[in-house]
Amino acid sequence: MGRFRTKEQVVERKKKILTVVVGIFFIFLMMMSALYYGLDDTEKIVYNDLKFANTGQGWVAYNGDDKIIIWTSPEELETYNVDISSFESLTKIYLSVNPEEDVRYALNDLYNNFEFQSVSVACYEDNELCSDMPLKICEDATPYIGVIVLKEAVETKVYLDGNCLTIEGQDLLKIVDGVVVENEGRQ
Repeated sequence: MGRFRTKEQVVERKKKILTVVVGIFFIFLMMMSALYYGLDDTEKIVYNDLKFANTGQGWVAYNGDDKIIIWTSPEELETYNVDISSFESLTKIYLSVNPEEDVRYALNDLYNNFEFQSVSVACYEDNELCSDMPLKICEDATPYIGVIVLKEAVETKVYLDGNCLTIEGQDLLKIVDGVVVENEGRQ
């Protein structure tokens, strides 16, 4: 009998998960604000025509007025030939994940480095943690609505199909960092 949860227990668990995610997000934002200081005395690497400074808590570069923040050393990044600049003009973007996978840092990377008009988190497959979230897959992308699927997988794959970007792999943060730098270097 102890394995079954009441509706109240499920709601309470979801509230706890949401509280932890929001807390981690705010901690991440505070850490990012600390990156603004002390950039002159740090290690610098030029990658994809961008000059990155190691702040000890991540890598920062500027492309005109756009600030790029990544966690992976630019020397370790791989190039992914996907141009998602059109996503910034879409009416809505669904970041489709499985909450049971480790995607929070990759999600933060996308939030911090792209200016999407409207973003919602969705799930690409149904599970207990997705009961209050929309299910969105590539087939749900339209000319006005984009879907970005972040999925843990053994093999790394990054591909764009219309307004759907799929990012799969074991180190999603590193892969997203590569997509960010590739796209920021195009502007």
